[in-house]
Amino acid sequence: MKRTILATLAACIAVVTQASVILYEQNFENPDTQEFDKSTGSYPGMSRPLDASQSNVNDIYKNQGFAFAQAWTVETLKIGLQSADNAIGFRDPFPYVAGNYAIGMLSDRQGDMLGLSFEIGDYQYLNFRLDISSIDLGTFWGGPFVPQGIAPEFKLTLYDNPGKLDPFLYSDSSEDWVRNPQLIELNSYAITGNVATASNQFNWSNHIVSLDASKRASGNGYVTVVIDEILGGYAALDNFKVVVSDRAGDVGQAPTPVPVPSSLTLMATGLAALGLIRRRRMG
Repeated sequence: MKRTILATLAACIAVVTQASVILYEQNFENPDTQEFDKSTGSYPGMSRPLDASQSNVNDIYKNQGFAFAQAWTVETLKIGLQSADNAIGFRDPFPYVAGNYAIGMLSDRQGDMLGLSFEIGDYQYLNFRLDISSIDLGTFWGGPFVPQGIAPEFKLTLYDNPGKLDPFLYSDSSEDWVRNPQLIELNSYAITGNVATASNQFNWSNHIVSLDASKRASGNGYVTVVIDEILGGYAALDNFKVVVSDRAGDVGQAPTPVPVPSSLTLMATGLAALGLIRRRRMG
């Protein structure tokens, strides 16, 4: 009797473990440092790289099995270096959430956005775990951007994307990046972080966002998540984990990843080929 119960329990556990699949994890700790250094804004006389780079995220984190779609620049931040203004650089107090690198986004003026595209099959939820924090750039980069006492707010939006389209288009009329109108919005969720204790010091908060994909009409399983900072001036993101599941909020371990077609990993190529990335205006 005991063996029958144990066998049944083991079978149930096996089914549960198959109910979620890890699609993507990224802690931004393995950049291509040469690509990072190409766009740090360094100037003659600087003896070491500065603490922020505007090189394309896909160039800094190439050959890591995934590509981002990107609107505007999206900076990669190096923690612990001298800043471009010769001040103390970014600091990450205990419990040291960020490690050595994080990415930063601007909420307005030239609002940065990131897109991530996946094949999720028949799973209902795309669960996205990430850390966010307010942080600011100095005058060298056109800052400060963060109003005093304002916490960062991000919006994560899930789109049905059966055509595997680039989620962003550059509008000549508005001179800004806009979301591709051919994508069909399925679900969105906003998360709010903590107010920074100092402009150069992270104050991280962890979030799990569950995006319901059940209303997609295409049926082929291709979706895109757009990350957009909608309030706060400037903020950082780190430690991405994306899991598909039939349970909201499930970001547990899974035995095998779902393979993502190589065509899906090229969502940003149209952006790169057109050469439309506008560098942020200094000052």
